[in-house]
Amino acid sequence: RIALDEIIARSAALSSTQTLHVSASITSGTHTYGTLETPRVTLIEDGATPIELSGGAVINGVGILLVPRVVQLKNATLNWRGLVLIMGDGDVRVADAAACGQILGSVVIRDDASIDRKFDLDRAGGTGSCAPFAVNYSCETTIRSWALLSQTVSWTEKFDG
Repeated sequence: RIALDEIIARSAALSSTQTLHVSASITSGTHTYGTLETPRVTLIEDGATPIELSGGAVINGVGILLVPRVVQLKNATLNWRGLVLIMGDGDVRVADAAACGQILGSVVIRDDASIDRKFDLDRAGGTGSCAPFAVNYSCETTIRSWALLSQTVSWTEKFDG
């Protein structure tokens, strides 16, 4: 739990050029949140209503995805390379068999005593136009994501300060 708290604290301390935000549903178009060359921390902004990914939208991202509210993946494609941290009231739900894409990296769930599901892939099925939504672990991708939060400390900072 301490490590997850540190991830959240370090993410909050990042500059605005390193952090991207999603505050509303995405229902069309192609959206990119970080690339292999410039990974980002992306925050699904907290809120009472679910964020819906639908309407054939394509969401590509690289880095760390922070999920403090419900995200419903419907008729859309989510391709994420990195770490997905589901926390608080957050939840990622594949709500439609037409959901496509994958998470390549790691998914960490910080459950603060909620009895609800936090990561529901029950409806992942594929429709013929794409493979079913999947999660595939990648140590390399996870480590690259952690690097977004690492701090370089020089010898003089460490021992002279």
